Amino acid sequence: MISTQAAENELVKTKLGGLDAELATEREKLGKKKTERERIRAENLQRKQQQGFANNDLLVIDFEKRKSEITRVEQKIAELKERYGLLEQEAGNRRHARARRLHLLARLSSARRWQRRTRWWPRARVRPRCSRRGPLPRPWPCDK
Repeated sequence: MISTQAAENELVKTKLGGLDAELATEREKLGKKKTERERIRAENLQRKQQQGFANNDLLVIDFEKRKSEITRVEQKIAELKERYGLLEQEAGNRRHARARRLHLLARLSSARRWQRRTRWWPRARVRPRCSRRGPLPRPWPCDK
């Protein structure tokens, strides 16, 4: 019985040795296949990066949309710059007109002060402050 058991153990050991050798060769093949797979992945990634977006329809469509949006925004900027220039010019004109009015008011108020100080100018000829009282009697020299 022991001899049959020993013979059986020897048979199992030889099968196990064969299976271990087969397992080792399969593991080597698996390692080689994995390295091959990683090399192919790296090549594909490199080719995709070199390819650009010419073959990708979604990227081309997005590029065209952005391009048209950029031109539209540039036109809007040009329009707004032109409008800003016009508004700036109008504001300058208004500042000039306001300064001119203030200058005339200063001349008018100085003329009134001068009229009040002098005795030979009649009081009735002083221009009224509010025009609701009626039309002005006649133009004054400072209205030119």
